[in-house]
Amino acid sequence: MAQIDLESLRHSWQNMRIEIDRLSEQNRQMTKRIVNNQAKSVKDSLLRKYRMLCIIGIIYIPIMPYLCERLLHTDLFVTIIMSLFFPCAVVINGLVYFRTRRIDPSAMSMKDMLIAFTNLKILRSRMRITSYILALPVLACLLYYMYGVDESMFIGGCAGGVIGAIIGVRLDLRMSREIRELRRTLAEELEC
Repeated sequence: MAQIDLESLRHSWQNMRIEIDRLSEQNRQMTKRIVNNQAKSVKDSLLRKYRMLCIIGIIYIPIMPYLCERLLHTDLFVTIIMSLFFPCAVVINGLVYFRTRRIDPSAMSMKDMLIAFTNLKILRSRMRITSYILALPVLACLLYYMYGVDESMFIGGCAGGVIGAIIGVRLDLRMSREIRELRRTLAEELEC
């Protein structure tokens, strides 16, 4: 009788281990699906934002020379600098857009996703620095021109620059936060 109880206990123990292994595998699969959905959501959000930035830049490429020359009556130098900035901005945003598009969370392991989003974060940082370097001379020339025309135009230009900077920084911080949260989730899952 003790032998039978011992055998049934051993059999029950093995069944529980099999069930625990099955539940652990289901848990891993569900976690991967959740992380994949989060990665896809972050990717889609970034694509939407960068697509919009590219569209705005493309719209401004033909409009900027007209605005500078006909409406603002700027010098040729200011018109050229303003006209060159937007194609550069489109290229920068386009690079990040196409790099983001290449990320396929459903076909990647969590480690590959972490690497891809880390590389995207690095690219975004480099492109942000490049954008700032390109924008500073443009803003300086434009504000210098506005100061020479009228003090109220200069004040309006400064106010517009501050408001534009606030909008841009908020958008960039939101995108950075999405990537940072996803990278943290991926790192936590890889540690488990």
